[in-house]
Amino acid sequence: MRTITSFRLLFVSLMAHFDNPHTMYKECKETVAGYSLVKPVLPDTPVHNFAVGIYAKNNTPYFIKTWENKERDLTYYSALYEFQVSGLLSRKFKEFSEQVRVPEAIEIVHNSDNSISFVYEYVGGFLLSKRGVSEQLRHLEKIISELVYLSSTLTKEEKSQLRSRGILFYLFCLPLCTILSVRSNPSKWRKILKACLHCALSLKIQRALVLSHRDLHPGNVILADNLLYMVDCEYVALTIPGFDWSDLGIFFSNNQRYAQSMQGCSANSEFLKTYIAIHRSATSLEPNRYKQYLFATYA
Repeated sequence: MRTITSFRLLFVSLMAHFDNPHTMYKECKETVAGYSLVKPVLPDTPVHNFAVGIYAKNNTPYFIKTWENKERDLTYYSALYEFQVSGLLSRKFKEFSEQVRVPEAIEIVHNSDNSISFVYEYVGGFLLSKRGVSEQLRHLEKIISELVYLSSTLTKEEKSQLRSRGILFYLFCLPLCTILSVRSNPSKWRKILKACLHCALSLKIQRALVLSHRDLHPGNVILADNLLYMVDCEYVALTIPGFDWSDLGIFFSNNQRYAQSMQGCSANSEFLKTYIAIHRSATSLEPNRYKQYLFATYA
C-alpha cells in the first residue's frame, strides 16, 4: 500500500480548510460485501465524513468505516493511512506489549457504488473517559511509554510506512497554522502572533523521533478484557518526543497528577503545547479547549 507523502497530505489539508466542505453524516449500508449491519454508530458532531457502524459476519462482530465522497480528499487519505498504520501497530503491540493493543485491520472493501469500506476488529468494552482522572492518566502514561518503547523495535521498512514529523516539518507548518488560526479568530490576531513567536523561540533541536498517537485522550482508549485498546490512529507518526504529553497538557490543564507525570518528559513541551493550540484553534473540530488555552496563556 502506497504511503501518502507529507507535502501532498499538507496540500490537501490546506485546500480542505479553505474550501470548508460541509460533509454531513452518511447512512450505513445494510450490507458491505458479506457483512450485515447490526447498528450504526452515531457521530459525536453534526459534521461527519463516514458511515460508521457495527456489522456481523459468521456471528462475529466487526467495526466498519465507509468512505463515500466523490473525490479523494483529506478524509480518504486519512482513512487509508489509518488502516495501514493500524495493521502495523496491531502486529507490533501483540509482539511487544502485554497490555496495549490496537484493533486489527481486517480488509478494505471496494463497493459497487465506488464507496470504500475499511473493516476492523470490533472491540467491546467501555471508554477510558468513563473512569476517574487518576486512572485515566495512569493508563495514558502506560500507552505513551509503550509507544516510545515500540519506536526502538521498528525496522527501516516499518518506519517507511509511518509519517515522519520532525522539527523542520513543524517550522514549515507553524506560519501556515498561524495564518489559518488568525483567519478563524480575527479578533485574537495579536495573541495568536504572540503565541507563534513564543513557539518559534522555545524550540530546542531534537533529532530522535518517537511514535506518538497525536490525538491521545480518554475518548480514544477502550478498556476491554484487561487490555488498553488505542483507537483512531489516523494521526500516528514518528515525531518529536513529548507530543502526546503536551497535547494532554491542554486536555488536563490545571491537574496536579498530570503536572507530576509531565515533569522532564520533553525538552520541547512548551513548543509543542503552543504549536498544538495554534494548529487546532484553526479547526472546527472541538476548538474550545485549544482556543481557551491559547488565548488565556497569551493574554
